[in-house]
Amino acid sequence: MLNQIFKNKTVSITGATGFVGKHLTELLIDAGTNVEILTRQSMSSLPSNWQTRTTIVHGDLFSLNNFGQNSDYVFHLAVENFNKKLMTQINVIGTKKIVERLKDSAKIKKFIFLSSICVFGNRHKEKVISEEAICLPRNQYEKTKYEAEIFIRNQISLGFPAVIIRPSIIYGPGAKENNNFFRIVKAIKRGYFCFVGEQKSFYNIIYIHDVIRALLALAQTENSENNKIFSINEPIEWREFCVLVQKQLGLSNKIHTIPKAIAWPLSIVGSGFRYLKLPSPITYVAYKILTCPSVYGTKNAEFQLSGIEKIGHERGIAETINYMKSAGII
Repeated sequence: MLNQIFKNKTVSITGATGFVGKHLTELLIDAGTNVEILTRQSMSSLPSNWQTRTTIVHGDLFSLNNFGQNSDYVFHLAVENFNKKLMTQINVIGTKKIVERLKDSAKIKKFIFLSSICVFGNRHKEKVISEEAICLPRNQYEKTKYEAEIFIRNQISLGFPAVIIRPSIIYGPGAKENNNFFRIVKAIKRGYFCFVGEQKSFYNIIYIHDVIRALLALAQTENSENNKIFSINEPIEWREFCVLVQKQLGLSNKIHTIPKAIAWPLSIVGSGFRYLKLPSPITYVAYKILTCPSVYGTKNAEFQLSGIEKIGHERGIAETINYMKSAGII
């Protein structure tokens, strides 16, 4: 078992109270890992088992105190993806701060940086976007994540034992209620969802528990592999995705298709509505997701993850929709 490799090891986690961080922290606690988390939250606001079974360092990326100094592994999951004014501060400068603090540590076996598949930018003219493809980040979030990657890769070239992992859209229990996956499931349930065009298109997503398995496995890579980028993604065709969602919702109604010639101008108008904080049937971002002909390749990651059991979408979607029901989201 992967988690048993981490038994009695010391693992430090930034962003532990976020979506991915919570799942990773819980799994490692159950595995008997000595978990250290960096947080600004008060002790009373943390889960009760964290209060007794983790080492809590109160601070942030700019007041690290002794965080990570005696760790075998450091998972850097902290990120700012909402407030544009803070993205450079957290995603770039904060990442540099923690790497500078830890790079001379003799104990650390691996620094794991969670980036994002979005650093590739708009490359949807290719059928498969390989892990070695040139990145063309567009917005502030994509640019700051890529800038952090460049810094870490420079440190790797100097001998720092780090690995960079780029997940696609992550879904699962505990995600923020306004996330992309939840909105789509709700639209399918209400009968609002439509396919766009007749061409084959893909939803580039990965289930949270498969992300955690990948993080733990890729933390074990040899240092000679550190210079590689590892994309993790389990693309699924939109029609197959909808079949799985409808099955869990107990629906059998036909999902209609809107021609691209109609959907595209609607998405432009809809984006304007969204900017004005008005409801819209489709935005340009949604249009691009629903018509994406590309998948993100995972060749480097697949080689390292061979033999690691995956949960996959059928079970992942079922568990996520059960969570949405229990949480009153649908």
